[in-house]
Amino acid sequence: MMGDVHVVHVESIIDSVLIARLEDLYTPAEFCWVLKPFVFRWLLDQFDAVFYFDSDGWITGSFDEFVVELGDSPILLTPHYLEPFGCVSECGVRALSLLRGGVFNAGFLAVNRSDQAFHFLHWWADHVCRHGRNDPDNGMCGDQRWLDLVPALFPVTKVSRHPGINVGYWNIHERVVTQIDGTYFVNGERLLFLHLSGFDKNNPLAFSSHLPQFTAGGALAGLLREYAERLDAAQLGLVGFHPVYTYRRWWHHFVKPYRWLLDLFKNPRSCR
Repeated sequence: MMGDVHVVHVESIIDSVLIARLEDLYTPAEFCWVLKPFVFRWLLDQFDAVFYFDSDGWITGSFDEFVVELGDSPILLTPHYLEPFGCVSECGVRALSLLRGGVFNAGFLAVNRSDQAFHFLHWWADHVCRHGRNDPDNGMCGDQRWLDLVPALFPVTKVSRHPGINVGYWNIHERVVTQIDGTYFVNGERLLFLHLSGFDKNNPLAFSSHLPQFTAGGALAGLLREYAERLDAAQLGLVGFHPVYTYRRWWHHFVKPYRWLLDLFKNPRSCR
């Protein structure tokens, strides 16, 4: 235990043979994505509901509000966008990225314990084991692209339209951030989860390295400055901390040529 955080080693919940297969196939980031449905299943065996938030995010709302949003739905997903836009948004986001990255963002999702949720998680785990690369040119975006199929295959899925959940650089063109008495709102609804992919605390107003032409202003600028300050404060206790990735492989420095050879000589091994 670390305060309110309970650290669980992946080897204690996932078979070592499966881990060995996955580490041969995936980069560190992909490995994390692929493990997600397995960890979901392990948690759902112990709890009535499980919520996932990417580590590059900031939960600004009460957790009770996420529970209300999930309700009694077996599965909850959040789309990248809530409103249609042209080929390029006013902030420079290209509509083509919707096709490359997928309809839904895997940085937040939730499930209630149910047969439908377990069915979904088994299906998801099976597919990301084999096809969980970050390779948009070949139709893969880690664990994320598979979520496109979920509402059709699992009709019990709820698609959240709450504008304050999973606010990121990709949808900031349609999310107006305001502040009232110290509380942040998005399109009139309370901000619950800010997803800061590509954020640099030394240049907070840039919002994301993935959107270089964008500079935050107004309430959004204040929000990003506050997050940067919180990161600085949190990192004071991490001076001298240098984590080592256990599953580092030599080919992680040569991903494309290695995978070209891998695809040439063998098929990905089964995750069963």
